[in-house]
This record gives sequence, structure tokens and C-alpha cells, in this order.
Amino acid sequence: GQWYPSEHASYMAVDQKMTWHEASHYCDALSCGATLAVVRTPAQQVDVTKLGNDIGESPWFIGAEAVEGGLWQWHDGSEVAYSAWAEDSDGEAGEDCAASGPGGGWIMVPCKS
Repeated sequence: GQWYPSEHASYMAVDQKMTWHEASHYCDALSCGATLAVVRTPAQQVDVTKLGNDIGESPWFIGAEAVEGGLWQWHDGSEVAYSAWAEDSDGEAGEDCAASGPGGGWIMVPCKS
């Protein structure tokens, strides 16, 4: 993959189709401590949206996953306090992971497909 640095973090774009879990494991396997994108501020959301637009990829995964009670958490176990859900982001059964969708708003996607 290719790294894209920003003021807030560095992001890697990987031109390979993967499930959310496969992408998470791919990041874990890198020796540099990479994870799926974590978006904790509006400025980071701007970075993620810009990268998606620049590389022409959508959706691409962010590291948020649904847990019991309708709560969302980052893959490090911390609560998702900032979010940028798209207006039409209501998920269906089995959609319990998040991706940055067209236009940058978050959408719910299945973790396994």
C-alpha cells in the first residue's frame, strides 16, 4: 500500500478488496503499528474524506465496530465519541462495522463481506 501523510495522522491506501476483519488483520500484521483509520475529530474526518476522494475509493474501512446496546467502539476498545454518520446510514441486520462512504459520511457495512 501507499502511505498518505496528513497533519493529524498517516493513512495507507491498499488496492485490494478485503472484508473489514481482513483489513483489520492486514493492518495488525504491519510492523509499524498500523490500525484501521480512527477518526476522533472533525479535522481527521476531513483528512479521511479527502483521501477517499483523492484515491477514488469508496467505501473504505474505518476502525469502528458495533458492540452490545447499539454502542460503537474503536478497535482499541475506546468509545466512539465523535462520529460522522451519513444521513442514510441506518444499517441492516449484520451491518456492524463502519466505512467511509461516498462524500465521506460514515456508513454501516457487514464486517464479513
